[in-house]
Amino acid sequence: MVACLVILAAWWWWPVKPVAVKAPAVSAHLPTPNVETTPPPEEAPIRAIIPAPPVAAVELPTPAAFDPQADLSTAIPDFIDLFQRGDLVTLAIKYMPPDAAPTDEARAAMAQLFQQKVHDPQFQQAMQQEVIKMQLIENLTPTYDATGNQATYTPPDGSSPVVMVKANGRWYRQD
Repeated sequence: MVACLVILAAWWWWPVKPVAVKAPAVSAHLPTPNVETTPPPEEAPIRAIIPAPPVAAVELPTPAAFDPQADLSTAIPDFIDLFQRGDLVTLAIKYMPPDAAPTDEARAAMAQLFQQKVHDPQFQQAMQQEVIKMQLIENLTPTYDATGNQATYTPPDGSSPVVMVKANGRWYRQD
């Protein structure tokens, strides 16, 4: 086994004689081509290097800083998503106008109420109808009031309009 390895290593590092390159045979009978001398190409003028203007730093929002309620185009999908995840307490508190924001005691009572009602078929049907209504208006253009702080959506199915109110830069659902 050792002998095979020694032979293989010797073969690998054994110097190889260079092979002589033969020049191609050119027939003396061929006429030499008529080569015209062309002047060397002119050098392109050197252009001045103009430095690029400094790039302004763009601050991208971090995912923690993203607020879906800042724009209607993200508030309505967020509303639908919260319902579909079953987070009804967060949904009610988040999209309740700030002047109607509940106290901590009211939040606890609301959570308890939703836990009791979540198994009620009538409550489930009413919530499902609200989500369907929100899905219907999701891609519609609302009608704004004169201040631009109230957007009214009219669902195409003829159900009652959905009113969104802007307060402190965030959109809330008004009932």
